[in-house]
Amino acid sequence: MPPATADLATTWAFLEEGVDHIMTKLHTGVSYTKYMNLYTVSYNYCTSSKMHSTTSSEQSVAGRCISFSLPARLLLTYAPAGANLMGSDLYNSLVRYFVQHLRHLRDVIRPSYDDWTVIDAFFSIRIHYKTSRS
Repeated sequence: MPPATADLATTWAFLEEGVDHIMTKLHTGVSYTKYMNLYTVSYNYCTSSKMHSTTSSEQSVAGRCISFSLPARLLLTYAPAGANLMGSDLYNSLVRYFVQHLRHLRDVIRPSYDDWTVIDAFFSIRIHYKTSRS
């Protein structure tokens, strides 16, 4: 399991293995520990603070923004926002995974079947995934 401060590449490599297991080997099941590790890594990445100040003046500005002696408009403008939500990077990686996965399914099914058989096969796959998430 990657550390809480892991970058996108490290985090996605770990999560992709779990997503691939769910999408291709669900019949073997997902343990509670594995599920919680996937959840924890996702949560840690999405809520980790990726905003690191590089200069002491930036740090002192951030420190002063906490002070209530500043006008409210400055607090709203300069106050640190806390965790920097980074979930869009993971979401985009997940979308790319699904596009690739579905293209693979299409390419495996399409050559040997007519259009109605392909639709029926995708319907069966959809029922499988719908049932597995319940």
